[in-house]
Amino acid sequence: MTPWSVTDSYSLIQVCQQIQTPTTFLSDVFFADKETTMQDVLSVEFVKKHRRLAPMIVKGAGALNVSREQSTVKLWKAPLIGARRTIGLEDISKRIIGEMPVISTLTPEDRALKMQADDLRDLLNMLINRREAMGASLLTTGAIPIRGFADDGKLASEETIVFDEDWVVSVETPWSNEAATIYDDLKAAVDFIAEETGSLPDVMICGRNIEGYLLKNTQFKEWAKNFRESLTMISLQPKFQSPHARRLGLISSLGLEAYSYLGTYTDDTTGTTKRYIPDDVVIIGTSGAGKTMFGRVDLQKDGQFTSYSAEVVPYYSYSNDNQTTSLSVFSRCLPILPVVESVRALKVTD
Repeated sequence: MTPWSVTDSYSLIQVCQQIQTPTTFLSDVFFADKETTMQDVLSVEFVKKHRRLAPMIVKGAGALNVSREQSTVKLWKAPLIGARRTIGLEDISKRIIGEMPVISTLTPEDRALKMQADDLRDLLNMLINRREAMGASLLTTGAIPIRGFADDGKLASEETIVFDEDWVVSVETPWSNEAATIYDDLKAAVDFIAEETGSLPDVMICGRNIEGYLLKNTQFKEWAKNFRESLTMISLQPKFQSPHARRLGLISSLGLEAYSYLGTYTDDTTGTTKRYIPDDVVIIGTSGAGKTMFGRVDLQKDGQFTSYSAEVVPYYSYSNDNQTTSLSVFSRCLPILPVVESVRALKVTD
């Protein structure tokens, strides 16, 4: 058996599987299933569900041929995600974060090991945040923008993976209007998913403003006046379940668990803070409807090329000439929804 080594990618893959990761609410709800492959180009098959009737025939006639369900297959090259941290002699010759400010027992070697451990955690968390942002883009827009950066940090390529051009549905009356027919809008989305897929959606994930719209809505206020009716229709009891996910309650008559997702990330192009789910967007869907696919990562070290099939591939390198060591993490991943009608995105304001 090969001994564990900080410089070995296979050893570091095992370490990555044990590191505590940031909250990934959207990925856990919709894209929890994972599939890895040794291909860098992913074959993604989409189907549209139909509930068809067997044809009637006259007495003595043979059975009629019926066409098989049609699917659409698209080939996409999963984007390569990579981030790196470098440690030089000047980094380990001075105090690091968390070290005693005056008297310290850490040697430069100790600092280097601690920095490598911290870098591995930070890089892994960045990669997982990117995966969450890709899933959020798919759920809210029906597309995933791919922006490729070169080694100098400049944008080198840009494309968009489009799952559905008519993904977002705008409501007729903005939900900011207290007289808006919010329940009717939700029921229409549930009916659409049920009719198109043959399965019932069970989760509703909301932007930051949606909770206020629900509590002020005239329809819901009227139900609240009648205690028994409100229990059979909707039960709103907002409560934080994590720093980023807030359970709003249960819309019993529609079978929807409602959550407000407040997770944020820092946009790598503008440096601004953005929310995974925009403030006035609602996602209605079937939990577990999607999956995350991971493609092959090819790396070269010491003149040898190696291919890896894993969710995360760490890579350690060093330069004697520059007196630096570098730790990188790579991944080829793509969140997908094989049945595109299993999710409905509502834009509830103008």
